[in-house]
Amino acid sequence: MSGGNAAIAVGFGEYLGSFLPWFSTQHAIAAVPLGRFTWTLSGGQVAAALAIVLLTAINHVGLRAGAGAQNVLTAIKLAAMVGLVVFGLAAPVPALRDSLVAAAPVIALPSGTALLAAFGVAMIAALWTYDGWYGVTCTAGELKDPAHNLPRGLIAGTAIVVVLYLLLNVVYFRALPVEWIGGAPRVAEVVADTLFGPWAARLMTAAVLVSSFGCLSASLLYTSRIYQPMAADGLFFRAVGRVHPRHHVPVVSLWAQGVWTTVLALSGTYQQLYTYAVFSLVLFHVMTAAAVIVLRRRRPELPRPYRTWGYPLVPLLFIGACLLLIGNTLVAKPVESLLGTALLVLGIPAYVLFRRRARISAAAN
Repeated sequence: MSGGNAAIAVGFGEYLGSFLPWFSTQHAIAAVPLGRFTWTLSGGQVAAALAIVLLTAINHVGLRAGAGAQNVLTAIKLAAMVGLVVFGLAAPVPALRDSLVAAAPVIALPSGTALLAAFGVAMIAALWTYDGWYGVTCTAGELKDPAHNLPRGLIAGTAIVVVLYLLLNVVYFRALPVEWIGGAPRVAEVVADTLFGPWAARLMTAAVLVSSFGCLSASLLYTSRIYQPMAADGLFFRAVGRVHPRHHVPVVSLWAQGVWTTVLALSGTYQQLYTYAVFSLVLFHVMTAAAVIVLRRRRPELPRPYRTWGYPLVPLLFIGACLLLIGNTLVAKPVESLLGTALLVLGIPAYVLFRRRARISAAAN
């Protein structure tokens, strides 16, 4: 989770650098040689660290303050996306597009297995857009009437993202040829510039800046709720499970996450961080879906207020699709995939140790 938060934070720095060049990821502040490698500190990484500290402090004050900030940021983000969709679909196809198509480089499209492999790599990036749909489940203990509000939030949130994602892509393809979209690091900005001019591009950049800041705020809020129940179950440091008596938030978990996320944000680029994070998240998706099957067999007596539609076919299909993506990413991006796997493997000894200590403590009591 912290890797994903770090990637979002560095992405925020990339867009902030468009307005304040000192914070750009292209602005190298320091370079430290470390053997065969060189660690470089950029302005974008500094911006990421500052954003993490600020939002962690806001969430420290309490869920109401964190949720209030998130609601404002979400409203701005949705307004910007809806505005681009409405005006983008109403605007005539720019004459500039024809010249861009004529000037676009000829790309030899892969075929057969190569096409499937390329599609799989692209899906990893697309999953990064959709990832977070499950985030509300991490704050279920702090929701009012979670039995009703949790599924409603999951379904409504995912549906809104699907609709907006598809409509935005329709606008993108109306404005630019696919060859140019693939090479644009900030595609929304380029599309707004093509359709409406430079002023719209700056406005869109500002909206994406707010959007990434809001995404980071939400992610820091809900991911900090994962470590607290782990600590309560004896699977992590006990101090991490402490809840602030006045603010009623897991402050130790929140700040510990903030420190580690900052370290990760200072360690790599956006592309590196999101590849590590998404690859690891897909692995966890596989384990989560598999747990549905395992727990039904091992713990049939547990209450199950929510049913899995199409069980067991749906979870099996989900697991199979995720495994295909994992295998494809291992082949296409072996370095990033293996590093992401190594980070996960490092957690296994800690899990075994904490679980053994929890069993000993339970037996003693």
